[in-house]
Amino acid sequence: MPRRIIKRVGTRGRYRWRTRLRGVLPYGLALRIPKGRVDCGAHEWYRSDERTWRCYHCEVGVTHVSPFSGDEQVAGRLAAIRLRFKALGAKPYTEAVAGEARELFDEASILTGERSARDVPPHSSRGAKRRRRTVR
Repeated sequence: MPRRIIKRVGTRGRYRWRTRLRGVLPYGLALRIPKGRVDCGAHEWYRSDERTWRCYHCEVGVTHVSPFSGDEQVAGRLAAIRLRFKALGAKPYTEAVAGEARELFDEASILTGERSARDVPPHSSRGAKRRRRTVR
């Protein structure tokens, strides 16, 4: 008789196996596997909308305040800026790309504490385009 090996999917909290199944099954089947109704005990958060954070694993896990500390929020924003810089590097150089790179650099320097928001001049890619049109 063949021996069955059951691999444990995630050991932190309940309902991890349901989340794993929802992630690998086709969408129609994944809808048939609901989130857990009871608190999973170890929430992993995603942003549902502008003001709501939800847990991947259970229905109980909902908050309207960011579940991440200030340092985690800064680290996440810097990681997003880094990815955006990488994507900009693949584009051909234009004035719009340079403007967006400047804005990302300014935001990163504010987040890291190298500059304050008062030191950064307000600029916008759209505003630059409007000014350029009126100059011509």
